[in-house]
Amino acid sequence: IGVVFQEDALFTSIPVWENVGYRLLQQGKDEEIVRAEVQKVLRLVNLEHAIDMMPGELSGGMSRRTAVARALIGQSEIILYDSPCAGLDPVTERKVLRLIMQLRDLNETTSLYVTQNMDEVKYLCSGMYARTENGRIVFKKESEGFCLYNTKILLLSQGRIVIEAPDEVFWHAREQVVQEFLV
Repeated sequence: IGVVFQEDALFTSIPVWENVGYRLLQQGKDEEIVRAEVQKVLRLVNLEHAIDMMPGELSGGMSRRTAVARALIGQSEIILYDSPCAGLDPVTERKVLRLIMQLRDLNETTSLYVTQNMDEVKYLCSGMYARTENGRIVFKKESEGFCLYNTKILLLSQGRIVIEAPDEVFWHAREQVVQEFLV
């Protein structure tokens, strides 16, 4: 399981590659092998150029993508995102959300996304990424003929699950606590 914290929680005294590969280095993996794995993961998040940078040199979006890469290292099949877009500007927020969607759809990574921002939830439920026969990545917008059946919204209130449903059901739920949350 990989975790992306609300604050990126990067180690400020070591470069990006060591931050991303930290878990593997702690397991005693060879530094060359770890660096090669880090390069692969950084390529996924469009940060291969930042491999030797220090965290203080990264923009907010780069720092967040580094945190996502760290969660991916070691081929995490499940990633918990704890408000990963908190404090980001709208453009960077969309980049991070698109990355999360691509990981979900193209790598089949199970994503648990925690947020209080319903705009982020709507965006995450707006469609999916797919590869065409020639390998291009395309975005398919959710519509009448296409539904994200495996993406569900879960609302907790006072420690209990109030609703767990696809977005089409969630947005129209009649439960009072859901309506209060959506207002």
